[in-house]
Amino acid sequence: MFGSQWYMLLIEEMELLPSSNVFSALKDQLSEQNHPERLIVVATSNNTAKLLEKDDSFMQRFEGYIFPFSCGMGFAEACLDRLGQIWEAETGGTAPMPAAVAMMGWKAVKEGGQAYSMRRALAALGAAVELHAADIAREEVAA
Repeated sequence: MFGSQWYMLLIEEMELLPSSNVFSALKDQLSEQNHPERLIVVATSNNTAKLLEKDDSFMQRFEGYIFPFSCGMGFAEACLDRLGQIWEAETGGTAPMPAAVAMMGWKAVKEGGQAYSMRRALAALGAAVELHAADIAREEVAA
């Protein structure tokens, strides 16, 4: 990595790529003879089964490098730790983080279960930080 240029391609929600033509073009670009020597591809998907339905040879480009990731309780606990650190940094640790923030990241999923979304939790945390700042400002004005 020292002095050499690295490239990174990020593909979020890869199962939503629009057509087989897009998969075909991307598959060509990801073949060894077409991509830059130092390329890191990070692709996310909520459902790899949908990807396999579209083009099994496309998924072969990622063979051996697919890492399942759970957005369940373990992920939520790790996020809550990080949310706490952000809360403390933003508020100076003057008040405990509202308990409701921890619940804001959960969402129902089609299969009847629940998944945790850090994006949703961060939005809730941001709103809570703004509310906390407004409360502090009101207290200062009242004093």
